[in-house]
Amino acid sequence: ESASTLLELPGIWNGDIVKAQTLGSYGFGTYRLKLILPPERPAMALEIPAMYCSYNLWLNSEKISSNGIVGKTKEESIPRWLPVTKKVQIEEDTVEILLEVSNFHHRYGGVPDRLLLGAEKDLSLKREKEIISSAILTGALGFIGLFFLANFIYFRVIYKRRDNAFLYFSLFALVWTIRAFFTKLYLVLLVFPDLDWIVTSKIEYITLYLAIIFALLYLSHLFQDDSNHVFTNVLAILNYLFITVTISTGSEVFTFMLPIYQVFVVAVVIYALYMVIRAVINDRPHVWFMVASLGVACLVVIFDLLMYRNLLEDNAFLINLGYLTFFMLNSMALAARFIEILRGNYRHYNLDYS
Repeated sequence: ESASTLLELPGIWNGDIVKAQTLGSYGFGTYRLKLILPPERPAMALEIPAMYCSYNLWLNSEKISSNGIVGKTKEESIPRWLPVTKKVQIEEDTVEILLEVSNFHHRYGGVPDRLLLGAEKDLSLKREKEIISSAILTGALGFIGLFFLANFIYFRVIYKRRDNAFLYFSLFALVWTIRAFFTKLYLVLLVFPDLDWIVTSKIEYITLYLAIIFALLYLSHLFQDDSNHVFTNVLAILNYLFITVTISTGSEVFTFMLPIYQVFVVAVVIYALYMVIRAVINDRPHVWFMVASLGVACLVVIFDLLMYRNLLEDNAFLINLGYLTFFMLNSMALAARFIEILRGNYRHYNLDYS
């Protein structure tokens, strides 16, 4: 049996030192953990996160879960991401968890989130809350997107005017609706369990880039006099470049672009803050809805980063509530805008004639 190395979980293995060698992204390994449980315990379950990028998991020598196919080469392995909660039968007080993981497709390797062993009723309830809150979020965002798309069409057909703020916000909401199926819980795999990992990953990345594009265009049309159209178009074009690379390359390329994109997102956030601050200074209509929504967005991002770094317990319900609040606040701003335009108050808004 080869010598073992003590590693901290959860954690990616990039940069870990094993046998005097620093690990990179690609490889395979086996994790082993022994637990001593109290004699008196309820029915148990194990919450298993998605891993980079395939795994087999045994509990006391019984295989209870797997994602994809674990292999020693890229050709032998098949990646798959689907977090699950499994009911487990534990007769002994000592439990051995054996976890095989391989990655030859993503820029990270290892186990990014914690495994939770606990009471079945608690973990099952947690899973149900996450799925229900995600379903509510996707349903609500889909409705919001279609509602404001209908508003855009209504103005164009009846009033012969084009308010692109409605169009881009509706597309922003609809793209985020699609993205919700392809990230976190990967709900799309509950409907299409055989969907290829590379397809789900590309859609996850592309919907992120599209969402940023439509959010930028929405904000710049909402506050046209406070934005820089050249800068807006440059940022949008850069996003299209990321989309092009994601579509045309394999995961060994497009997953490695995310650190670069994170730097790019900082520039987008600074530009968004610039537009909103100018809108506040110039006392634009309904700007405080936008200020509140950006405050909520900042909180969601902070919580998401803390959970990603495992500094806070993962809480999909809270994140979904934050996203929904963000979109509802923007919907309220656009609803007020819609009412004013219906009353014939165009002076605050730059509406284009069709």
